[in-house]
Amino acid sequence: MAVACAGLVGCSGDRSTEPVALASGVVDGGGWTLVAFRNEAGELCLDLRDAAMKRSYSGGCGGWAAEPGSGAYVDGTGPGVTEFAYGPLRETVGSVEASAAGRDPVVVPARAMPGGSGAAKFFVMAFPDAATDWTYTARNAAGGVDRLGTR
Repeated sequence: MAVACAGLVGCSGDRSTEPVALASGVVDGGGWTLVAFRNEAGELCLDLRDAAMKRSYSGGCGGWAAEPGSGAYVDGTGPGVTEFAYGPLRETVGSVEASAAGRDPVVVPARAMPGGSGAAKFFVMAFPDAATDWTYTARNAAGGVDRLGTR
């Protein structure tokens, strides 16, 4: 029995998926949407886009597994002069905290990722400018240090 593969994603080796909106908001007068999708290689990708999900501000694919203290997240631009940090998280992460000298800490909750994305949770946080050096710490439900990333 022959199987026709025309137009089927599974037959071509292309494992890409359509973007799914994870979170959205407005900052510095501009709308933003964080989307997740898989690229042709099947890697999990996160991309910060405008409110219409057309223009990309920043993003990344794959490489999300990490040891404590490594950069298993994207630190990139958003609308205007804003800076965003975002990335996938393990199931055990309850929140992500950003700290910087002379600034109040910023804490955001971990949010559930869509099923089949390859990660249990994600975080996203916005800052008014890119002038400050922030350090990110994942925390478990008890407030202890966890790991950024997915493994």
